[in-house]
Amino acid sequence: MLSYLYDEDAPLWFRVCAGAVTGTAAFGLIGFWLSLVIGFSVVTIVIATLIAAAPLILLRDRAKHLRFAGDVQQARTTLFQFFRKPRLGQIVIAAIVAFLLVVLWLFFNRAMIVRAGSIFTGVTNNLGDLPFHLSVITSFTEGNNFPPQDPSYAGARFTYPLLADFVAAAFVRMGASWGGAMLLQNLTLSVGLIAILYRYTFKITRDSVAAIIAPLLLLFSGGLGWMMLFRQDREGDAGLYELLSKLPHDYTIMPDTAYRWGNALTALLVTQRSLLFGLPLTVLVFTQWWSLISRERVIEAAEPPAETKSAKKAKAPAKPTMTAPVVDPSSRKATLQLLPAAIMAGALPLIHAHSFAVVISAALVLTVLFRKHWRTWGLFLVVAMSLAIPQLIWITRGGLVETQSFLGFHFGWDNGVPDVKGLGGLLSSLIQPSGWGAFLVFWLRNTGLFIPLVFFAAVWMWGRGARGRRTLLFYVPFVFFFLGPNFVKLAPWVWDNIKVLIYWYVASIPLVAGWLGYVWSRDKFARVGVLAAVLILVLAGGLDVWRVISGATEIQIFDKDAVSLAEQIRKEAPSNALMLNAPTYNTPVFMTGRRSFLGYTGHVWSHGIDFQPRYRILAAIYAGGSPAMDLIKEHGIKYVVVSPLERSMLSVNNEFFREFPVVAQSGELTVYQVAP
Repeated sequence: MLSYLYDEDAPLWFRVCAGAVTGTAAFGLIGFWLSLVIGFSVVTIVIATLIAAAPLILLRDRAKHLRFAGDVQQARTTLFQFFRKPRLGQIVIAAIVAFLLVVLWLFFNRAMIVRAGSIFTGVTNNLGDLPFHLSVITSFTEGNNFPPQDPSYAGARFTYPLLADFVAAAFVRMGASWGGAMLLQNLTLSVGLIAILYRYTFKITRDSVAAIIAPLLLLFSGGLGWMMLFRQDREGDAGLYELLSKLPHDYTIMPDTAYRWGNALTALLVTQRSLLFGLPLTVLVFTQWWSLISRERVIEAAEPPAETKSAKKAKAPAKPTMTAPVVDPSSRKATLQLLPAAIMAGALPLIHAHSFAVVISAALVLTVLFRKHWRTWGLFLVVAMSLAIPQLIWITRGGLVETQSFLGFHFGWDNGVPDVKGLGGLLSSLIQPSGWGAFLVFWLRNTGLFIPLVFFAAVWMWGRGARGRRTLLFYVPFVFFFLGPNFVKLAPWVWDNIKVLIYWYVASIPLVAGWLGYVWSRDKFARVGVLAAVLILVLAGGLDVWRVISGATEIQIFDKDAVSLAEQIRKEAPSNALMLNAPTYNTPVFMTGRRSFLGYTGHVWSHGIDFQPRYRILAAIYAGGSPAMDLIKEHGIKYVVVSPLERSMLSVNNEFFREFPVVAQSGELTVYQVAP
């Protein structure tokens, strides 16, 4: 129902998909703030659901009720016609939609696999991220983590965008399993993303072929890594069929190689669940921006020439159309219609902070480029910042993040070049021809034809007249989302710059898809070239997705002893207990919701926290003796996990811990209670 406030002529399928995203965001925000006040419970979830459903009151408005009834009738008519006498184009679209739905179901179903009491993942890049997200989800459901502390660094304010995991925790509280909650959420948001990207591309290009190509370019993104497959086929004894049945590695991102871009599904949307939440919401904001910017051109095109005006009485009146009314972009109504976009943008800090930074940065640039509408942009920024600033203050207050670790100079993103020292070092890198050559080869290898096609599309857009040049002007801020991360490190781990780079890629998709759609319309021979280009663009990413779906990879994260130990901890240890464990990604503590003195140092470091002081304390406690007892009392540690993980990473004084009572044990895993 809210979609009627920001997209007047959208079909019903888009309203349902966009509503799934905005409704999830509304429910998550309302439920989280209620949980801070009255606690996290079934009652809280029911209240949040009822409040999130409040937009149904819009049906009381007769005009919107009639629009909704008309959309439902139109959808029924379309479905009836399809099943009665489908056209070839409808069959193709239905087949593509069905294919994507099946792929998403099979893919996300392997993000977390529970079998024989153990937990696995079928996505290589999800090895460290799945335990992290489980630790956040269980911190809400089992640890009553309100206000949230960092599950991997007890006592520190949790600065990571947490709303995706909070919504999953709500599903778990209502009876879902961990895997089922994440599967439901991932499918909802990914299907919403496909629909929103389709709509965004169609609004920019007015080409249904381009709109169909767009989701394929995102979900199966990749570079030229597919070429390795054919080399492996030539050099190996096994045939191509056998190789495809058991792919040995990913083809878009590989450690210690120049392939770093990664497929969107396998490297981003399944691992960084907050991005999967923030991306469709942000693209929805972009869509509303474009609706505002494109209106001026629509008005110019609709204005008849002088001679037509003088002769209009001699002409028969035109038949009324069903198109949405034209709105002057400088009018008050157009300004108010951008309010939903501002509210969505203001909700982003708790959903995905990088998406919020992208939206505000792009809005500032567009305010300058389209300054004729500065009042509208100003209202957008004021409303968005008014909603976001309290969240930002709340998130960062009392945090231990070292902001200086998020900024630095680095040329070429994650191309293997070390960080440069200062601006002088960056300039020195830029003037070296070899550096630029390596830069171009790196990006050609990682994105394949995509960047050349962006240039071709830009030239084509420029030749389309005022509308094309307006599209390129709208694209300008997104160019900076490619240039900036290639010159500046925006996170302790430079690879995390991809959280900004992905928005350059998404904003470029309508240009590339639009040009391919234009070529498709030329003749039948041109269509062969388009199909070949799309195949080259999606083949590497498709191989990575197929590797997951086919079951070629399955990595154990927690064995049955770890799962059993976690269950015992949940029964025996208080919800606010402070645990000491090995600082690794797969400690059983992450399945308990209990606070960890120091969790996986890779995550703690990537969040901008210096973990070294705590690591020294942790090592001293495991070493045992009287200093260990003093440190246990000083830091309030109640339970210590001793297992093969701790023994492999630390010097563990087994005799020291045997003096304490055992509260949980499974196989070689033991939990000692070291304080009352």
